[in-house]
Amino acid sequence: MHMKSRTACILAVLGLTMLLTACLTEPLPVQGEAPTPIDVVELLPTTAVPTPTVASVTTAELIPTPSAPHTPTPMPTPLPATAVPVPPPPHLITRGETAVRTGPGLAYDLSHFLGPGTTAPILGRDAAGDWWAIHGPGDGPGPHSWVADSDVTVQGDTANVPIFAAPALPPTPVSGHDVPLVGEMGVPPAERCIISHPGMVGPINVHLGPGAQFALIARLDVNRWAEGIQEQVGWYEIRLGPGQVGWLPVTAVALNEWCPTSQQ
Repeated sequence: MHMKSRTACILAVLGLTMLLTACLTEPLPVQGEAPTPIDVVELLPTTAVPTPTVASVTTAELIPTPSAPHTPTPMPTPLPATAVPVPPPPHLITRGETAVRTGPGLAYDLSHFLGPGTTAPILGRDAAGDWWAIHGPGDGPGPHSWVADSDVTVQGDTANVPIFAAPALPPTPVSGHDVPLVGEMGVPPAERCIISHPGMVGPINVHLGPGAQFALIARLDVNRWAEGIQEQVGWYEIRLGPGQVGWLPVTAVALNEWCPTSQQ
């Protein structure tokens, strides 16, 4: 009986405690004021914050790549100065067997002959520019010899070639019966140009140059011959002897098959 009373007392105390707690928790309404509604807060679903992804880095990527060594740009090499070609010294080359005379003209005596393709340095020229002065005879010191420009090929710069004064002309040969008779007798050599007297007239006049206006120097005698050198404007140059030449009209003489001529 005593135990039941004690239990009832405990329950009563617990009930009173719960009632007081509820009263104190809920606010009492003020008279004349509507109760404040209770806001219902809707709980939103929690959005997951993305975790940043860390890319994996290899050890090789962490080591800086060495850059290529800097190569300086080479400076352009200056081109060498173009050498100006120096013209060769003036010289002449004979085109054929060429007569060399003691002065610049056919009126001068024959000095010697130069063979075809002979090269000789040019020392001077005449005032008209028709003749070239060279060494002669030979290459040593001595008087100048002269070669006609028409008989040679000139090479090199001739702008500064000096002008040489022409030497004095040789004495004019005498005429009439004092003119010597020339020409060879006997059988002429084979395969050579032979100029012979046709045998129908008297001696044929031999002039110093290719024309009757040149001095009379000799006469080709009847039935004689001479070695021909060259033909020029209807006249043929013949060899009279060592260092001597003359000219005969082509129409007055006989030529063999070895003599080139424009009259054939």
